[in-house]
Amino acid sequence: MADTIRSRTEANGGVTETISGGDDDSCDQLRFGDSNASFHLHDNVGDHSARSLRMLNIGRDHCVQAMIQGGFTTAPAEDRITSLAPRSTAIFRERVPGADRAVTIIPGATGSDAVRVEYRFNDAAAPFDDAARRWLGSILPQVLAEAGINVEARIARWRAEGGTDAALRHIAQLKSSGAKRAHYDALLDQKLPTAELQRVITQAGKDVASSSDLRSVLSKAAAQARAGGVASSLETAAGAVASSTDRTAVLEAFGQTDDRDQLLAVARVAATIPSSTDKTNLMSGLAPRYLGRNDAALRDAFFRTVATIPSSTDLSNVLEIAIPFAAKSNDVALAIIAADTLVASSTDRSDVLIALAGSGAIRTPATRDAYLRVAQGIPSSTDMRNALEALTKH
Repeated sequence: MADTIRSRTEANGGVTETISGGDDDSCDQLRFGDSNASFHLHDNVGDHSARSLRMLNIGRDHCVQAMIQGGFTTAPAEDRITSLAPRSTAIFRERVPGADRAVTIIPGATGSDAVRVEYRFNDAAAPFDDAARRWLGSILPQVLAEAGINVEARIARWRAEGGTDAALRHIAQLKSSGAKRAHYDALLDQKLPTAELQRVITQAGKDVASSSDLRSVLSKAAAQARAGGVASSLETAAGAVASSTDRTAVLEAFGQTDDRDQLLAVARVAATIPSSTDKTNLMSGLAPRYLGRNDAALRDAFFRTVATIPSSTDLSNVLEIAIPFAAKSNDVALAIIAADTLVASSTDRSDVLIALAGSGAIRTPATRDAYLRVAQGIPSSTDMRNALEALTKH
């Protein structure tokens, strides 16, 4: 059975994933002076010994091409291949104006060097000298990083060279969204100071193109952000998550905090969630964070976001979830009554009022008057009567 190939194609900020058996990627496609850039990475999903990797990175007047078939090992600095499994091959090529370099690496003969290297410059055989070795040492790390190979060791090396900021500079240069995600994940396996965590969140929001990859990175960052301190970076980065479901998951992760500023940021971004259901589920789950501590700013933020829920049923469901907090807070009760005026359905609006009355939350003249005004504005006479009778009973 043929290997299954995972193919990621990225161009002009777009990302597509396909399944294929290979392609004809080559630096021969490069047209000098053409401003169209493209990046293609094809990698098998089998184990390392059966790896089949192809990469093509075309920029303006620059192309890097790589093909690795089979198992291999590299030096710790990733500047050379130290061994290849039997019948394996590694080919690397770079084209720039005036220079076309290519190297083919195969296993060495028994009893000789571990690998044999054939080097060509401008399509002619050339010695694999120190200059050629330095050239390969500049290409190989790019390929391995884009393929997500040796990620943990690479992050450790980058941080040893220049801390988290050095790692972030290297990650920003990667083309593949999946490679960025893998390196961010390895970086976030380390406990980072708040200031560094902020920089990670900010950069990820800017340079991870895939919604699902960005969700993964930010959700992992959220596990380190429960003490707060990242509200400003969170708001921009979470807003960059394109998918409604992914954005909701990110906000749910960052909402697991008692930090006031972070919760306020979560609520502001939550108002931008396109899906009524996603927004409802998020705010329902986070209701205790906003309504459970008698904080006017958090309460107001919660109801401002809830007011943007377009579905009558969804909005009434969130309001009913908030009712237990109204039994302890007159301000929450008034906020529920005010938000209930936005519920389009007469039955849904009446159901919220009936549940509110049944909770015992209507216990002051102000809440009673507000309740009556909303109940008397219900279009359906039957639903109005039910709401008024509920108030009388309780």
